[in-house]
Amino acid sequence: MIENLISGEYSPLEFKRARWNYTLEQFNLTIDIEALDQLDTLFYKTSIDFITVKESITNLVDDLNKHYELGIVTNGLYDPNQKLFNMGLGELFSNDKVFHAEKLGYRKPDPRIYYKALDYFNKKPSET
Repeated sequence: MIENLISGEYSPLEFKRARWNYTLEQFNLTIDIEALDQLDTLFYKTSIDFITVKESITNLVDDLNKHYELGIVTNGLYDPNQKLFNMGLGELFSNDKVFHAEKLGYRKPDPRIYYKALDYFNKKPSET
């Protein structure tokens, strides 16, 4: 199923629906697309609350930021900015430093997503 997303055969929304369908089929359950979307929304709203500030992580990232330019390359299917905000890292990782597969239209391990970040920071792969 993930191969369908990576290849572009599935959009992120189609992938989410297929993933939920597959999971429900394991319990001999089927629901319509509207209910799948509601389930996905409920999953997101519930799970995002569990992403919270962890002092050890914020301290590590703060220390790294003193010595390095930091960015994030992510395949995440949900809004990475909300996750970063919940973790207390929203100010450090502004939108221009988050390279999100859904916005860029290609996913890891496609090298283009990494080159987009490298170009932003004006770095060569050997410098990262």
